[in-house]
Order: sequence, then C-alpha cells, then structure tokens
Amino acid sequence: MPFGLYLDKGVSFRVDDNAAGKPSRFRTCIPAGCLVPLTFTDATAKTLRKGKALNLGAFASDTEKEIVFSISLKGFETALNRTIELVQKKP
Repeated sequence: MPFGLYLDKGVSFRVDDNAAGKPSRFRTCIPAGCLVPLTFTDATAKTLRKGKALNLGAFASDTEKEIVFSISLKGFETALNRTIELVQKKP
C-alpha cells in the first residue's frame, strides 16, 4: 500500500460488491510502501476466482477520508491454478 495512509484504521478488503470484512492491520512500512499480511481461506480463494475486482479500502492520514484501490482479478484464477500446480510439483 502507498504511504500517506492512516495506519491505525487498517485496510478493508472486498470482492466486487460483496461486504467488506474486518479491516486488516498494517504490519510494517518499507521504502516501497506499507505491508498488510493476508491469509486466504478456501472460501476467500473461491470468491477471488469468481470476482472481477478486489477493492482495498483505506483512509488518508491527512483528511481521514476513505480511499478505495481497485485491483483487477482478470487472470487471477489462472495464476492461482498455476501456483498450486508448481507447489504440488515441488520435491
């Protein structure tokens, strides 16, 4: 995530128009930006596979207004399937 966010409020995630879950807290910031750890359950992966966009909601640190970052999920299912395939081939 970029700099300039209100870190205490965390980041909420939602796929398409589904309800957002409980916000995830930032773990740390590095020179490239701020990190939020994620763990995907099977249900989350299924939702992501069928979705069109992953929407990340955060708040600006100066105005405290919500900012939404939309990430296309085009190709996500193919990439996830390939990752699973590669992990299963690992000796």
